[in-house]
Amino acid sequence: AFRETQAFSCGERCLCLGMGLGCTWISVFVKHAVKAARAESIELPEGLGYHVDSLICGVSAGVLNVIIGKSLVKMVLKKDWDQSKGIKGQISTLATAWASILTFGSLAHLVSYCLSASDEVTSKVITKWAHSVF
Repeated sequence: AFRETQAFSCGERCLCLGMGLGCTWISVFVKHAVKAARAESIELPEGLGYHVDSLICGVSAGVLNVIIGKSLVKMVLKKDWDQSKGIKGQISTLATAWASILTFGSLAHLVSYCLSASDEVTSKVITKWAHSVF
């Protein structure tokens, strides 16, 4: 029987979900890393440290958002460009490749981090990540 192709297939939906989970992990990790690095390198008065951490995390999040380009990739994946030839087909292939790299790269980083960090830190960061996801 003939089966109609969808513009936003199950595989593309899974890649978008994976990108979302990966972006969430990256954000949680960066926030943890910024806080730890700032605490080790700069000693600030109690109330000021929170604001400096927030500023650094906000700037980092903005830069990561531009670099990751999740919204742009999601927009391309939603279009039916994977069936197209020429530049649109190539853009769709690149978006799929980037989404795959980000998804599996962030998963590999999560596993690597969990294996190398202390149990206490791992538990804290994974809990924050799970809270962000759910």
